[in-house]
Amino acid sequence: MVWFGSIQFLAAIVLLLVTQVDERLLNGVNVWIKPIKFHLTAGVFIWTMAVLLDFLPDRKKVARISFYLMLCMAVETFFIDLQAARGVASHFNHTSIFNEIVYAVMGVFILFNTGVVSYTAYQFFKQSTELSQAMLWAVRLGLILFVIGSLEGGVMSGLDKHSVGAPDDVVGLFFLNWNTQGGDLRIAHFMGIHALQVIPLFAYLVERYFKLSSVSLVMAFALLYFLAFNLLFVQALKGLSLLG
Repeated sequence: MVWFGSIQFLAAIVLLLVTQVDERLLNGVNVWIKPIKFHLTAGVFIWTMAVLLDFLPDRKKVARISFYLMLCMAVETFFIDLQAARGVASHFNHTSIFNEIVYAVMGVFILFNTGVVSYTAYQFFKQSTELSQAMLWAVRLGLILFVIGSLEGGVMSGLDKHSVGAPDDVVGLFFLNWNTQGGDLRIAHFMGIHALQVIPLFAYLVERYFKLSSVSLVMAFALLYFLAFNLLFVQALKGLSLLG
């Protein structure tokens, strides 16, 4: 997983260099910006899961989980790269049978990935670990909020768009391209999936620098984080931009 994550970061660097040569635009943005974002996200996700899975004692289950997570990320980034190379959108693209198939396959593997993360969360409830109770709950809650954030991504698929009250795929916030003209569901989705890093990091900092190991404190922070990104989700559904 460490090597796989490293390859994702390397791919992002290579594609960043490619943007200096390939200046094609898709909806006003270089075609390779989206693949760069997804490679970075995949790298962070896989590295984070590598750290967390190392605390589970059942190595056979860890090996299976690792394989499925890397498979899902490999399929996702491959098709995003492929569509970028073709100069077409990878998501919500219904312009041809091929593009429909690509979008559907990506959706299946992301849904499968969400299922694997859910199974991982279950393992952190089932298996004993050497983590402190505060950190253990931080990991559990981080995984659960990741799943919720992923399901909010599914709402975008159901709506067949990520913006509300404004057109999709307009030039927005620098690099992230979040919509500044209306609601953008990707913001809450982003916050939700990165609870996987934020909640355990909070527990680590509190334990290390404040010498506190409080399950209640971790749960309170996770609850506030959950409310924050769901508030953003509701705001986006109302078509309200928080960035404009």
